[in-house]
Amino acid sequence: MLRKWTTDISYLYVGRTRLYLCAILDLFNNEIIAYNISDKNDNELVMDALNMTTEKIDVKGILLHSDQGN
Repeated sequence: MLRKWTTDISYLYVGRTRLYLCAILDLFNNEIIAYNISDKNDNELVMDALNMTTEKIDVKGILLHSDQGN
């Protein structure tokens, strides 16, 4: 069975501060399996969320989809 995840980045406003939320969603059960919040919208934001998944889940064979801002 092919496991499928998706990821996206959303904006969060806390007062006048804009933060970025990167969440990774398991499409099998709609569970958020990892997330990261940062004040910068950069590769590190996404990579930190992905690294959280590898600490608790075997990610071999998982298909990860992102629209990459398009």
